[in-house]
Amino acid sequence: MAVEMGPVYRQGPIPFGLREVFVETGVKPEILSPEIRNEYLRYAESTWNSISAMNYLETGLPADHLHYYTEDGGTTEETCKIDKTNPTNIGFSLACVGAALDMGFIPPSEAHQRIDRTLTTIESMMEDPEVFIPTNGEKGLFVNWIQPSTGRVLSQWPDIEIGRPHV
Repeated sequence: MAVEMGPVYRQGPIPFGLREVFVETGVKPEILSPEIRNEYLRYAESTWNSISAMNYLETGLPADHLHYYTEDGGTTEETCKIDKTNPTNIGFSLACVGAALDMGFIPPSEAHQRIDRTLTTIESMMEDPEVFIPTNGEKGLFVNWIQPSTGRVLSQWPDIEIGRPHV
């Protein structure tokens, strides 16, 4: 049974194995109007820009969140990265690189560089015995909180005062 494939959110092939899902289920993807597609793309690109801003260039690891500075009781556009992350954030960040590549927000060379940097950092982390919580005499579980600026186990919780890190 052949199913007509149209673009879901952009021109080009259906991403991430969705073609097989559509064929298997017989569901046809919704064709979005150019206005709606452009709005979704604008929102997606804005989201990618925020996620990208959370990454530490040196390690490829993402911060857990951005903290907006405050000024006279209101927030400013200036942010600082909170120097903590966890394995879930790292996995999400890698998935976002794939999505940003697929949606045309970054070129293949940048996606490759970002993924390589992150995986290189993770590989070096695997050599650090503090990264694992021992269980049953084995290496054990991967520690949950990591300092993304260094790729080391987080030994002290980041100290923040009203939107400004302590110096």
